[in-house]
Amino acid sequence: MRYKSKAMIILLVLLLLFGGFGCILTLSDYFSPMFSDSEGSAVLNIETYIDGENQPTHPSVIDMGEEWNGFRYWMAYSPYPNANGAEENPCVCVSNDVIHWVTPDGLYNPIAFNEETACDELKDPHIVYNSDLDRLEVWYLGRLDSTIKNGGTLTLFRKVSSDGIHWSEYEVIRTLDGYLSPSIAYSGRKYQLWAIQASTSDSGGALVYSESIDGKDWLPFVNCTFDGITELQKVWHGAVSHDNLYRFVFIKDSGKGKEILYTESADGTTWQEPRTIIQKKNFWAAFYRPCILYSNSKFYCIYGVITRDNEWYLSMSTGASPDELRGISSKEIGASEINSAIMMKHSIIHLVKDVYHFIQSLCRPELVFICVFVAFALLLSRRSSFDVMWGFSWLLCVLRFYGQLRWLALSDICLLVFTVGIISALCALAIVKLVEMLFVSKRK
Repeated sequence: MRYKSKAMIILLVLLLLFGGFGCILTLSDYFSPMFSDSEGSAVLNIETYIDGENQPTHPSVIDMGEEWNGFRYWMAYSPYPNANGAEENPCVCVSNDVIHWVTPDGLYNPIAFNEETACDELKDPHIVYNSDLDRLEVWYLGRLDSTIKNGGTLTLFRKVSSDGIHWSEYEVIRTLDGYLSPSIAYSGRKYQLWAIQASTSDSGGALVYSESIDGKDWLPFVNCTFDGITELQKVWHGAVSHDNLYRFVFIKDSGKGKEILYTESADGTTWQEPRTIIQKKNFWAAFYRPCILYSNSKFYCIYGVITRDNEWYLSMSTGASPDELRGISSKEIGASEINSAIMMKHSIIHLVKDVYHFIQSLCRPELVFICVFVAFALLLSRRSSFDVMWGFSWLLCVLRFYGQLRWLALSDICLLVFTVGIISALCALAIVKLVEMLFVSKRK
């Protein structure tokens, strides 16, 4: 009896520890504090062509130096509502202060659309100003006569405009199979192209460089170096910009964008060691592809943010240097339905809903089957005590989710162990009581 009592106490202590620790981590994740100083707590209000689903991502911004056709700052982006790749068509918006963005009168987004190429995936837009021809150019990736599922050769396209309103037919520039997130600059009467060479064995890749005089014939790609290292692994999405220096901002991992890194270069191929300039604290689920702009002695880093509900928006951090960035808040943006809705979700009510849905996702039939299997095995071995049955059932139910643990936060792992412990305890208790009832009935 002493042995059984000790086992019961140990199991109860473990259950309370996991439950309490998980709750503490979850609550702290919501309320202490919501954001780091470098992380934006509001999103830019950018209306997309998709009514009611204004979720832009993958920004590319240029500073014209002065108003060009009415606006100084021009952005290329792509809508990505709830990660719907079929709507990821290149679009353009404008601003005179980098904070408030609008679609210019007369422009109908998207400027590139699936029907043109019979492709349901157009993505990764980058905007360029060609000073020699006084025109804007939007470069983007897509495929010809194919779908996301059946593949096709990934191709770099271009559209040009002399006024930012009316855009040309698409041009096929070159194939870019195996490359992501291209960045293009025009300077010194040549085009410069950076892209991320995707790794076949990891979620990141290496930054590579090429150039062309006419935008058609390109030199072979060469690997960029970072403080003497030939290739930088774990580069997922990023963007290169050029003013007096070349500047590169990026995220390292496709599934866990928790920080934005920055590096600079004098020649575009030899880079400093990257350093973190924006740190995800609590609220956003992840960061996505950033870009950086140096204008009026100030830095603007605009980057994708993903909510826990898989909504995709753009936020921004600004400062006098890349190492002194502060995230924007609703005070700078002004009143917004989107920002109000986002902040409402960061409440105790939303927390309770999150925990409820998480627990609900664990209440699967196989957990009961596992508990029944354990009980049957123990009954055959004449070990039907509650604590033994509970312990084995709990362990096997947790192992059921072992493959998912690496994708979960520590708070979610603790809550998983806790909720599975509750489920297995209830099952074990029911089975023990059923066995006792059957045993008593048999004796009578």
